[in-house]
This record gives sequence, C-alpha cells and structure tokens, in this order.
Amino acid sequence: DKRTASNVLAGLFQLPVRDPAVENLTPQQLRERTISILVEQLLGLARDEPLCMIVDDVHWLDPTSGELVQILLDQVGRHRVLLLLSGRDDAAPEFARRVQTTIRLGRLSAGEVADMMRGLFGNEFSERLVQQVVSRTDGVPLFVEEVGRVLLQQPVEPDEPALYEPEQAVPSSLNETLAARLDRAGPAKELAQAAAVVGRSVDRGILGAVYALGESKLEEALTALVKAGILERSYGTPTETFCFRHALLRDAAYSSLLRDRRRELHFRVARALAALSHDDVDLHPEVLAHHLTEAEQPEEAAPHWLEAARRSLARSALTEATRMLRRGLDALEKLAEGETILRARIQLSALLGPALIGLKGPNAPETKELYTAAYELCRRLPEEAAHFPIYWGWWRLAPASLERAGALLQRAVERQDPELLLQAHHCNWATHFHLGCFPECHAHMNAGLSIYEQGDYTHHARLYGNHDAKVCAHGNLSQLFWMEGRLTTAMRAEAQSLAWANRIDHLGSRVHAMGLTLLHRVYRRDLKEVFERSGELISFTREHGLADHGAAGLIFQGWVRAVEGETAAGLAMLEEGFARQREVCTNEDFPVYLCLLTEVLTAQKRPDLAVARILDELPDFEACQLRIWMPELLRVLGEAMLAADPGAVEEARRRFEQARIFAESQDVPMLQLRIARSEARLLQRFGYTDWAVARLDAVLARIAEDDGSCDIVEARELRQHLGK
Repeated sequence: DKRTASNVLAGLFQLPVRDPAVENLTPQQLRERTISILVEQLLGLARDEPLCMIVDDVHWLDPTSGELVQILLDQVGRHRVLLLLSGRDDAAPEFARRVQTTIRLGRLSAGEVADMMRGLFGNEFSERLVQQVVSRTDGVPLFVEEVGRVLLQQPVEPDEPALYEPEQAVPSSLNETLAARLDRAGPAKELAQAAAVVGRSVDRGILGAVYALGESKLEEALTALVKAGILERSYGTPTETFCFRHALLRDAAYSSLLRDRRRELHFRVARALAALSHDDVDLHPEVLAHHLTEAEQPEEAAPHWLEAARRSLARSALTEATRMLRRGLDALEKLAEGETILRARIQLSALLGPALIGLKGPNAPETKELYTAAYELCRRLPEEAAHFPIYWGWWRLAPASLERAGALLQRAVERQDPELLLQAHHCNWATHFHLGCFPECHAHMNAGLSIYEQGDYTHHARLYGNHDAKVCAHGNLSQLFWMEGRLTTAMRAEAQSLAWANRIDHLGSRVHAMGLTLLHRVYRRDLKEVFERSGELISFTREHGLADHGAAGLIFQGWVRAVEGETAAGLAMLEEGFARQREVCTNEDFPVYLCLLTEVLTAQKRPDLAVARILDELPDFEACQLRIWMPELLRVLGEAMLAADPGAVEEARRRFEQARIFAESQDVPMLQLRIARSEARLLQRFGYTDWAVARLDAVLARIAEDDGSCDIVEARELRQHLGK
C-alpha cells in the first residue's frame, strides 16, 4: 500500500521509518523492495500517456542504480516507454548488449562545431575564429562550450570591434580551458580548491570550517565562484549547499593542488566532518575514511573503512565493499609493520577475502595473493580467534587439503569456541567430500549443523567463503545422498539448501545454493531443469557481478544444448565456461566438467580428443587426492577409449575395474550403477550376459530410494534387454 511504500522510500531521504514491517526487513529485502517500488512508480507514469525516460552517463551509475536500470530494461518492452541511455561506449557494455538500438556518436564535424558555437553564443565570433575553435577542440562538445566561454570573457577594449579574436584566445587543451576558468576566479580559486577536496557537493558550514575566511569574505568568494560558472547553489537541501557545475571542473580544481596542500585540506575536512557532521559520518563512514586516507592517516581511517565495508557486505554490495577494503589495505601497507598495523590489515583482509571469492573466485590471482599474504601476517602475531577467517580462506585455496583442514580443526578444538568449531567442521566436511571420504563427511556435517542450530551464525557468511554454512551443508548433502542412492532424501536436502539461502537473504549464499543444487541436477541428468537453472544462474551472477559459479552455468547449459542436438554451439559454450572456471575456481568440480565434455566430444566423433584431455588432467587430480567423482571419470574414460578404438577392450575393462573399486570403497551405489551398465554392455559383446545381468541386479538392489530417475530407468531397460 501507499503507506508501506512511503516508509520503504523514507530511507532514501534519511527520514525516520514508522512501519514495523519495513523496519524488520533485511538490508537485501529493503533494497529489493525499494527498487520494485521505484520501477512500479516509473512505469505507472506510462499508463495514461507515453513516457520518455532518460538516464545520462550510465558509466557512472552506482551498482544499485545500475540494477534499477537493468530491471527497467527487462520491463519497458511491455509499456509505452522510450528509455534512452547515454554513456561511454567502453564503460557500459552490460547496457549496450541489451538495448534494441545503439547510436554511436562520433566527434562533431566542423560544421556542427560552428553551429554549436552560434547556438550557444550567437554570432559574436568571426568565421575565422570559429574555424580556429574547430581545429583546437577536435569536435569534443564540452571542449567547444568551454573554449567559447573563455573567449566570451576575454577583456575587450571599448573602441575595439565585437569580433575580438587574438590568436592565443583559444587554449590548446581542455585542462587548460578549465584551469583558465579557475584562474579567472582570482582569490576565490583557493576556495574552489578547498571545495574540490570536500567533493562534488559541499556544505557551506563544512567549507567554512575547512577554509576559514570569515562569513563576509566566504560569501564574497562563493558569489564569485557562482558568477564564474564554477559552483552552483543547490536548492531543496536542509543546509546551504554548493556543487561544481560539472565533475571536470571539480577534477581540475583538485588536480591543481600541490600534494602537501591537498593532504592538509583532507585532514581539515576530516576534522570538520567529525566535529560538525556526526549524523553524516554515522551514515557514511566511508566519507570520513576517504579523507583520513588522503590525509595520510591510514591507521585512523582503518576502522571507518571496516565499518563502511561491513554495511556494504550486509547489503551484498561486494564491489563497493571490495573497493573500500582495498583502499584501507593499500594505505596501511605503506606503514611500518607494528602489531597494531598488522592487526588492522588482518581485520580488513578477513572481510576482503570472502568478497573476492564471490566476485573473482577462489582461484583468482587477487584472492590467492590476499589470503597468502594475510596468512603470513597472522603467523607473525600471537594466535587470536580473529585470525580464524584468514586460516579458513587459506584452506579454501586448496579445498582438498586434509592437512589444512586438520590444522583448522585442531585450532578450533584447542579454543573450544563454537563459532570456530562450526567453521572447522564446515571446511572439513568439504575436504572429506572432495576426498571421497563420505562417512567422515557426514560426521562433520552433523557436528556442524548441530552447532549451527544452537545459535545465530548467519553473519559468518560475510567472513567465511562468502556463503552460509547451513546452505553449504544441505547443498552438499543433496549431492552426497544422490550418490548413496537416497534419491528422495537428496531432493529434500536440495530444497532445504535453497529455502535457507532465500530466508537469510545473503547474495553469496543464494548463489552457492544455486550452484550446489544445480550440480545435483547434473548428477541426476535432469536436462530441462539443468538448462533452466543454468540460465537463472548465469543471469543472476551477471546481474550482481559474481564470477564464482556463473561460468559453471555456461558449462552445464552448453552440455544440455549439445546433448539435445546443438552439438557445435553447445560445445563452444561448454569450452568457454570451462576456460573461465579454470581462471577463477579451484579444481574440485573439474572431473564433472570433463565427463560432460567427454560426452559431447564423443557425440562429435572426437573421442580421442576426450581421452587425451582426461589423461592430461588425471595426474593433477591424483596428486591432490580429488576422488569424489573419480569413479565416474574413470568409467567415462573407458567408454571414450572404446569409442575411439573398439579394439581397446582390455584398456577399457581395466578402467571400468578401477572405477568399480573406487565406487565400492566410497560406497556410492548410483555411481556403481553407471559402472555396472558400462561393464554389462562390454560383457554382452563377448556373450557373458549372465554375468552382466548379475552385476546389474546386485547394484539395483542397493538403491535405497528408487524415484524412477533416468539412471535407474536406463539400467532396468538394459537389464530387461539382456535377460531376453
């Protein structure tokens, strides 16, 4: 209703919220509701008459405004709306890909520059001077306007004609043009420089505190800057505010400051904000952090960067948080490494690491560099609980490392801290899962979930891997239960993972649940579900700028397309996704991807290439003991060998036997069933149908929950065919 909508939007104007239902919304829910209301309001204007909406400079949009525009792009096609977006061609590719019509504007021609000059300033210039402007401005509209303004303000003697045109009247660069305007402001230029340090917009009280002139001289200088077209008065604000006429003027004023003077002014701004603007500092700690950092006070800035990043992470604004944390860290790294500085760097790194995992992936160079460096910092200080998120991230770089997982568990047990124990079990169930040690995996999951249910640990998602432990446990259980032949139980675990991710409304956890449960559907070969969910994952990760998991969607969607007949296009998509995963992700899911790739290459009559790819990757998997999908990978390798050379019976039989031994040791009936089918078909070639039937019967009897999925149906059909 209107009352609820008003309360949702109140936060945009820093007004009090008086609706309990709105107050109880999570930051992510409030963000989504706000965007939904704004979209409804904008599109509602088109109900009575056609609407034209213009969004300028999309390359400067913040992430939330960008999401609003993306949603509008999805919906305007159903309304009488013309949505016009302007932006730099290379800075807004995500918008350029989705619009119906793109018009790329080049530089203005000589005639257009002349028309612009006359349109702006009349006929006060001679044709010769217009041509001079054309040659100097190179067709940049803003440059044309600025050059024209310089010419208008040149001193003209009373007895000289209006067509005054000195050769040097036109500056040779836009920077010179902007600097010339600032120079014409005289003594007020220093006030413009101080205002530029504050920002694009500046409160009069803050400016007065930063640049002490006295009220009368301050008013005089502000009036001069307004008259010179450098500043403009802002209306409708609670306090008297001025803003630069455009960002380039502010940049020119800022860049004209010497380093020491700039540092001094930033320090003054920081002190003025702390003294005069408590509410703004509380709402936007990143502003104070920025000025302290530029004032070369990084130690004082660090807690403000931390607080600002925590708020951004609570909204799942990973890009924004990453930028803040990077600034804080970069400044601290320049200081001598005392204990206080090291602790501050560890605190910032503990928040930055999970954000990088979400945005770049755990295998990205930035992520590995961050955790490796932070781990070394921790080792130089006495052991603290605050180090644990760093140790966890260090483990995430090698998730199949039993040594690293064991070290975390030992630290947690020594401290007997439930929070640390939960995350120690979290990394250990993942490691044992990758190693194919499923009884141990179950044990750690049960222990971790038991701790989770006794407290509130949803905040851990921002510290450990950018995902929630409970979401992870149920997502992994959906895969593990499937392999164990508990197919209906696996579906329940899948639903629990997705439901809990949606309930806690954490972006990284939602993506994690989507990725884990999508992999479960790949195991089941639910092609329709895999295709649809892959598309959802690709769209979702692209919308939020998350590298991890998004590339997996390309692999799975490409696989489905290839299986359903679009072999070439599907293979291209699969290979693209595989290459991207290799850049950003650790290799625990690569055996699955190789199996899908082998299936597609075999369908393309290139099984020899598939065999070569698997044999090339196998040593790496064996070296890190990545055994979870090894039974299936060895089975698929045997099938590809037979497809490449029907006479390679002995080698294929050996691979099937290796696969069966792995599957039996892991006690995974569903993978055993696939191996039994492959072996049965090979036995049939040599007339050993009784053995083939017996092998299929033995494994089918071990499937605890038969839900009629395709693996079981195909096994029963083969069993029936062999029994004839």
